[in-house]
Amino acid sequence: MIMVLAGTICVLGVMTAGRSAVAQDEIRQTLDSAGSRVLDIRSKGVQGFFPQAAVSQINALNAVATAVGLATARDMVSGHRGSDRGIPLWVVYGNVADMAELVSGRWPRPGEAIVADQSKRILGIAGPAGFLVENGAEFPIVGTFRAVEPFTEFGAGALTVADSDSAGAVRLLVLATDHSQSGWVEDQVMQIISVSDRSQLEVISPASLAELQAQVNTGFVAYARQLFAIVLFIGVGIIAVVVLADILLLRSDLGRRRALGATRGAVAALVVLRTFFPAFAGVVLGDALGLGLGIGQLWPSAEFAVALAALCLLCVIVASAIPAFVAVSQDPVKALRTP
Repeated sequence: MIMVLAGTICVLGVMTAGRSAVAQDEIRQTLDSAGSRVLDIRSKGVQGFFPQAAVSQINALNAVATAVGLATARDMVSGHRGSDRGIPLWVVYGNVADMAELVSGRWPRPGEAIVADQSKRILGIAGPAGFLVENGAEFPIVGTFRAVEPFTEFGAGALTVADSDSAGAVRLLVLATDHSQSGWVEDQVMQIISVSDRSQLEVISPASLAELQAQVNTGFVAYARQLFAIVLFIGVGIIAVVVLADILLLRSDLGRRRALGATRGAVAALVVLRTFFPAFAGVVLGDALGLGLGIGQLWPSAEFAVALAALCLLCVIVASAIPAFVAVSQDPVKALRTP
């Protein structure tokens, strides 16, 4: 009976607290993902709103992983094919290497371009060759790239770098080093760009998202802990009742041992050990069953299972210790008279 109860507690613990711990880790990873730390500011129709100097100043902030400005995309076609199918070209203010992973060729200089690896078929090229053209403007293709998080939306076009004479960007993307710094980063960016009228801008801020996710995470953790506490409380209560019933059935045997000279501690240890060993077997089987049910799914680690088993065994010891003290407190002579 004890083995079944202990195993059931472990299975329920893995399936409640274990899954909750995994879900909590997923929430933390979502908070820490690059996409949840991006401040996106766009100018409403004002060209060159974010100058190169502002982008450089924002990049110098300690809580900023990277900041890039982008000019309005230009529709470019392949110059050597004369195709009507085009791809967007973005002029980047900042470090292009923060936005992309170079697949072939080299990084561009002003007036040169790198194209997304997946756009080669549209342009009819096999590698960094040819040039892009639009209204007489030509950009030699010097490399191919693959966009990285959180700049994947630019992974189907081309990138070039701004020169010193460029007017400025119309869009600003700022990646914070940590989601908790999102609000501070937004305040600092607004001070740097010195915007008196925020109606001129469209601001997509990660600060509110980070705050909401943090609140959800806190509530979720509290719910998971309460649920597992209820499981443990009920399990410990049932085990204590079973052990107490077992002691009542063995009153005469325990009294005989006390009458023959067994100490109170020895009798109490006997009661606890009678509970511990079957509980240990149940915990091992319950842990294995709980983890087995999660094969192929996101499930708690082996370290969590070991910690859960240790906690369950500790609760079993506590649950059996209380009836054990009841057993050793009775008069051995009276216990011997019990039929």
